[in-house]
Amino acid sequence: MSSQTDNSESMDDTLRQRLKRWRGYARSSGLRFWLTLAGLAFLRSLLILPFAVQMWVGRVMGWLTWRFAAKPRRIVRRNIDAYFSDLSEAQRCELEKRSFMSLGMTITEVPYTWWTPHEKLLRRYSITGLEHIAAARAQGHGVLLLSFHFTTVESCGFVMCHQFPDLIVVYRPYRKNPLADEFTRRSRSRVVKELIDRQDLRRVARRLRQKEVVFFAGDLIVRRGKRCIELPFFGVPTLFHSGAIDLSAMTGARIVPYIPQRLPGGRYKIEILPAMEGIPSGDRVADQKRINELLEEYIRRDPSQYLWTRDRLA
Repeated sequence: MSSQTDNSESMDDTLRQRLKRWRGYARSSGLRFWLTLAGLAFLRSLLILPFAVQMWVGRVMGWLTWRFAAKPRRIVRRNIDAYFSDLSEAQRCELEKRSFMSLGMTITEVPYTWWTPHEKLLRRYSITGLEHIAAARAQGHGVLLLSFHFTTVESCGFVMCHQFPDLIVVYRPYRKNPLADEFTRRSRSRVVKELIDRQDLRRVARRLRQKEVVFFAGDLIVRRGKRCIELPFFGVPTLFHSGAIDLSAMTGARIVPYIPQRLPGGRYKIEILPAMEGIPSGDRVADQKRINELLEEYIRRDPSQYLWTRDRLA
């Protein structure tokens, strides 16, 4: 009886602490807090709809963003004009629109993976190449699971964590929206071994030296710094972050590429490729060029599935 009372009091304390945090978010975030709550409630309500209808809603949301959000549209069009200059004007416009529709589907895919039972998820998501992670670890190496910012990276990553619960994920906190950050962090924490802020590279390196598997996506870090290299990307000089190469060099971890894809018919494929042999080679430029070539190869399969809303030409 005493134990039950203690557990009840502990749950009450947790609830009170959470409500206190949320009141703090409401005071500090103002309208953004209520918009975030409304958005989460809307996304949760979509789960009563068939999956095909959820994706249709996502495409409509993406189309509306493409139609009315001027700043993101300018960024996406600038990137597409630069990297796909060989396409006609009409083709670039169509790619721009499809990119926003793909991004809209991301918004509805994420809550689907958050709140759908694992067994149901696996009917839509398939994973190949897990043996490449096992092979690298069997050789006594940590594994840097190198991902890229395709629009399916969040939803496919969530499913990957279901299948591989020992995964450690490097993530970027939503510092301007603490409620969205808490909600996202709590959802991810249910299926990952550990979350690490991407600014805490010492902790990331420590886990790799401990032979852990760390999920890392650094292809959209574009600010200039000592780890940035300017290399051709679809023939256009572009900044890339060499953090994955540096982490591999410091820790001896193997770089294992991870590719998520959205397939026709409401299905998804997670492809884990063999470890990249010869990286690090001691030549950061050559190593990063190999990674870029791999990224280009997979983007060309369907350019609309890559996240073009970050200004790559900065």
